Amino acid sequence: MTTAVALTFVFVLTIFSGTLVVTSGNSGLENGVETMWDNDSQAVFDEICADASTDKEIVVAAYYWILNNFVYDEDYYPAYQCFNAKRALTLKSGICYDFANLFTAICRSQGVRCYCLNGAKKGDRAAKHSWNRVYFDGVWWNVDLSYDIARYNRLRDLKLYGFHACENLNSPDVDFVITKIY
Repeated sequence: MTTAVALTFVFVLTIFSGTLVVTSGNSGLENGVETMWDNDSQAVFDEICADASTDKEIVVAAYYWILNNFVYDEDYYPAYQCFNAKRALTLKSGICYDFANLFTAICRSQGVRCYCLNGAKKGDRAAKHSWNRVYFDGVWWNVDLSYDIARYNRLRDLKLYGFHACENLNSPDVDFVITKIY
């Protein structure tokens, strides 16, 4: 069975098993093929953001919850990426792709516009990476949780990437060539 057929089968099975949660009619806030969560994960996300009343507070709550509860898995390198919020929530570890998709799922589950970006380091197409763009306070922001988790876990370094304003959702990145936004 090819990878594409296998992924299609998993997606169809997920839809028919009733685990796909859609938060609104706005496609920017829905579960997608790459970023899926179920009702159990939704309950966790609601708890994480329980005290947040603005989009900024939701984003900050999600960011710090992931930063403080996850570790970068140096030994994990998947043959293909198929995100599952439950897996990330259970293992409390992952790589850039896991963190970017989990952050997207938390934000979207709370009605905040957030996207995953996939790309490759400029000058080194083999150095692939995933990060986020999230919208609050009228501005799009780059967020790189895997960079921050790796620095925070190893060094307890307070010089984290954090949030960097960008012109719009489709703005080019300084360090990476964007290959996909979803």
